[in-house]
Amino acid sequence: MTPTTADTATATDPRDIVAHAPMSGAQKRIIALTSLISALDGFDILSITFAAPALGREFGLDSATLGLLLSSGLLGMLIGSLTLASLADIFGRRPLVIASLTLMGCGMLASAFSTNFESLAIVRIVTGIGIGSMAVINNPLAIEFANLRSRGLALSLMTIGYPLGGMIGGLVSAYLIKVFAWEAVFLFGASLTFAVLPLVIWILPESLEFLIEKRSDDALARVNRLLGRFGHAPIHALPPPLIGRVTAYREIFSAEQRSTTIMLTSVAVLSFITIYFFLSWQPKLLVEMGFSPSTAVTIASMSSLAGALGAIAFGLISRRIEGFKLAVGAVVMLGLSNILFGLVPPILPFVVCASFIAGWSGSIATLGMSVTVAEAFPGRMRATGAGFMFGTGRVGSALGPAIAGILLSWGLDRAQVCVIIACSALTASLLLAKSPHRRRPRY
Repeated sequence: MTPTTADTATATDPRDIVAHAPMSGAQKRIIALTSLISALDGFDILSITFAAPALGREFGLDSATLGLLLSSGLLGMLIGSLTLASLADIFGRRPLVIASLTLMGCGMLASAFSTNFESLAIVRIVTGIGIGSMAVINNPLAIEFANLRSRGLALSLMTIGYPLGGMIGGLVSAYLIKVFAWEAVFLFGASLTFAVLPLVIWILPESLEFLIEKRSDDALARVNRLLGRFGHAPIHALPPPLIGRVTAYREIFSAEQRSTTIMLTSVAVLSFITIYFFLSWQPKLLVEMGFSPSTAVTIASMSSLAGALGAIAFGLISRRIEGFKLAVGAVVMLGLSNILFGLVPPILPFVVCASFIAGWSGSIATLGMSVTVAEAFPGRMRATGAGFMFGTGRVGSALGPAIAGILLSWGLDRAQVCVIIACSALTASLLLAKSPHRRRPRY
């Protein structure tokens, strides 16, 4: 029987109230907002890949230098996810979302006015810091504002935003580059980011989790205002706080969890090497195969569409297949699909098919790793474990494009580079299959 507002109002922990009550309209709007923010992330981080062929020509960049440029934003993501995002536990989720979006918008705007490799690389790092921080904060927001029954759906909707942003942004970018120039891509991205800021200020409240854990003088009043916004009765006292952040970090590296943490983090690093190599280099490699820049960006957009469809498929398939098994299969498919992309002849239908499969498998692999984290870490340390795994995994996202650029500068062709990079994902699948948490009961 579905609990009513009256039933849930008797609970003493507002997190339990929200977790077991039906979703309110306000909660649904917040989940939709997380999907929109994720779409911005998708466009902002992929914007440099859409503009890469034009940038390479204008700035006279060789493959190794272009690889460094493609990695610059991903390096910023690593910095943001490991450093700036932690400020959300000090100042709150909402202020950090606003600050991260502002940083993203300013970085995109500055990118449009960059005149050389050095200046563009610097502002891409700044943009990436905002994106990395936003990406880490957005995930728990989708979970914290959804009830238990809808958390999987909320996470899927949030995740779908990223490839959809890449797809729509790619199609728009193809037009902008063809009609105007590469600068228009970044101006468009900055405009979108700044347009979303008022929506965030209007719709997004501070999370219950932060209000309860931080326990400011007006925390009870703010919690009750938020409960009222969600259609629930007020509470009379705050529940006790949960485990602290420092203790949670100690726990993920405890004797029991250490091997799991290290193994899954290694899987994330190796998988992201392959995923972000493909996302970053796909348009440039397509141009070198003989396709026009606009066609290359359009094909890349179709890969993003495949990623969105992959996220939907994951939600459906995971009801019948254990998430861990699905994750292992998806990471294997990720490696094989990149090999296929390297070997496929430059014939449009074949290239589109190979790109579609690669985009599909990359999305499912990422979601599969998220599910594996949920199975590997107990609830009291799950957020910390996920944050560390995916935050550190960003090392791979920065390494992938840079390694590919170096390999291409050494004279290796597309097939050789794709096979070498794919070995990273195939190694990740072996590590995931041997993950030690599978030998312990789930809890």
